[in-house]
Amino acid sequence: MIKSLLIFLLLNITTGVLYAQNPVSYPKDTVGLSAPELNFEIVWHTFEDNYANFRLREVDWHQVYKDYRPRISAQTSDDSLYSIFTEMLSLFQDNHINLIVPGVKQFKSAKPSQFVNEFPTDSLKTAFWNLAKITVPAAGLGQLQFIGPARDGKPLFTYAAAGKFGYLRFNRCFVDGSADNIPDAVVAGKYLDTIFKKFEKLEGLVIDTRDNIGGNDEFAYEVADRFVTTKQVGSYKKTRKTAGGYEEMVNPQTWYLEPKGTKPFTKPVFLLTNDKTVSAADVFALLMRQLPQVRIAGTNTRGIFSDMYGFTLPNKWLLSLSNERYFDADLVNYERVGVPVDIEIRNHQTDLLAKKDPVLTAAVNILKNKTRAGQIRMPSGKIIPKMYMDQMLQDAVDSFHIPGMSVAFINDGKIVYSKAFGYANLEKKIKADTNTLFEACSMSKPVFAYFVMKMVDKGIINLDTPLYKYAPYPEIAYDERYKLFTARMVLDHTTGLPNWHEYEPPDSSLHVPKGAQYIKFTPGTQFAYSGEGFQYLVNVMVVLLHTTTTDLTNIVHKEVCMPLAMRQAKFGWNNFIASHKAIGYRQQNDDGINKPGVLKKFEEFSAAGGLHTNANDYTRFIIGIMNGKGLSTASLNEMLKRQVYLTNQDWIDDSGEAWTLGFAVKKTKHGDLFSHSGNNGDFTCNMRFYKNLKCGFVILTNCNRSGDVNDKIAPIFR
Repeated sequence: MIKSLLIFLLLNITTGVLYAQNPVSYPKDTVGLSAPELNFEIVWHTFEDNYANFRLREVDWHQVYKDYRPRISAQTSDDSLYSIFTEMLSLFQDNHINLIVPGVKQFKSAKPSQFVNEFPTDSLKTAFWNLAKITVPAAGLGQLQFIGPARDGKPLFTYAAAGKFGYLRFNRCFVDGSADNIPDAVVAGKYLDTIFKKFEKLEGLVIDTRDNIGGNDEFAYEVADRFVTTKQVGSYKKTRKTAGGYEEMVNPQTWYLEPKGTKPFTKPVFLLTNDKTVSAADVFALLMRQLPQVRIAGTNTRGIFSDMYGFTLPNKWLLSLSNERYFDADLVNYERVGVPVDIEIRNHQTDLLAKKDPVLTAAVNILKNKTRAGQIRMPSGKIIPKMYMDQMLQDAVDSFHIPGMSVAFINDGKIVYSKAFGYANLEKKIKADTNTLFEACSMSKPVFAYFVMKMVDKGIINLDTPLYKYAPYPEIAYDERYKLFTARMVLDHTTGLPNWHEYEPPDSSLHVPKGAQYIKFTPGTQFAYSGEGFQYLVNVMVVLLHTTTTDLTNIVHKEVCMPLAMRQAKFGWNNFIASHKAIGYRQQNDDGINKPGVLKKFEEFSAAGGLHTNANDYTRFIIGIMNGKGLSTASLNEMLKRQVYLTNQDWIDDSGEAWTLGFAVKKTKHGDLFSHSGNNGDFTCNMRFYKNLKCGFVILTNCNRSGDVNDKIAPIFR
């Protein structure tokens, strides 16, 4: 079914019959219902049984019923009924929800649009598009040409090609609104063959889909197919199970991108979108975003993907709703939020006075490598300009009320992005900077694991020698199984020890004395994350190195931090840490109120969570791992090898399928993704990296919200 185009077809309908008619849902009991009441009940129940995105759009439909049903009676006039319907449907802000009184009036549940606010009239939109007529040739892309049938005075395709770069624009995703989708796409393909013949020698292309009204998915795929060299998943689509639960989906479909045309375009592409890039144009942006040569500039698309489920009420009014969910190849759903851009730039009315299009100009400049510096490359090859990353992270700090944050990115084994946000001390208004120190929390463990592997290389400790032979563990000596503990089991979390026994009471079946240390299962048989195990290994290293837990900090600093250029990172405590450490904060119930925590000095060595660092220094540790610096090849391989597979461990970082001697690891299409996170209550942190691609990132925050930032970065770190 053509998506957004349905709205235009409905405007011309006077018979009261939708061209794609679907069943309505009735209440269980219709006896005694007046006409207005019956129409209301059918609207509510049809949405209840078919709408796919109640939760995504944060609409409490049952509360809507409680609020609006009492306003309907036999005396409700048509005008009042229409007003009530538009009021309750406006909550969705879903352009595919339409209410039409044939030949009289129409309502669309549209969300606010910045583009429409700036260019609200046809004359202003015409003036806006005239900017492209000026900007395209001025940027050296050639004179605009047109091909395909016009609709409302606008040609199907507008394009230009001159020198190294070209331009392509289409403001709709259909050729003939009355044609079937697949044949319509075939016709579009013939026009595209002509256009792309002219694009074959270009070194870059700008595709403009701003203010694209949508159409059909097949058209979107027909265009996107020109940019792939092999068959690959483009998107998934699922339909709401009629009368099922809100999250019950059926009829899963997999849609594939396949090479079309004589020569796929694999050179850099910039796609221009805005919040009026709608429906099938949303789908086109979703497809293009997944391709390594494509970047997106402008603003997020509208986020309206579903085909329209059209139905007719007994009073002959016409309605439509969204009964499907769309996902990209990685199962990410952009409903409501829209397909995100890599560079956010907005068009304003003031552009008309300046006679330039800043979005188009920025895209062309980047294609011409005028802004090559200051970019971050994702594992997919996609480039994220630093100014976009700045904005995305600042938005995260603002929206999650994060006091302070330190972030760094790695490309090609080098730090390419490093920035601090917010405050190290909210009360004193001391801003965080790249020297501000944060608690690395549990991300201290991989650093200690690296140190242990260095001691393995030096012959000081063996990974598989029972630890009791090096040093006793009096607290657990009552359980003979502790004699099975090895350094390997500590580092891959298979000792069976709890994380912290004072916060993790044992199962009653274990018959452990109250407050005593205990073992959950036979050591070495399964995974159970444990900070206690690391602290036992600290005590073992103290014995083996003939030192103290306080002096161990200096040994680790010498063996790990100094060789890896972790200039300011340190376990323990010193004057530099005292003067540069951020204050930790904790938010309760996501209320955004940051309550300061108690200063923790970690004067003795805490392998489980006592490292102080900034993002730069921790990133240097990751780079050391990537390069195998300081370890023998055998020890590095052993450290990064899967030691134990994880089962039923939902609380662990979502990138973990197994555990190495230090990290969670998961196989992805880009190779092994290593990760770790940390939580000391008032400090939290996250890190991820690909050793083979030598890319990664580190997030450190002085509150309990780093996971929210990680959730924003993770989808683009693919």
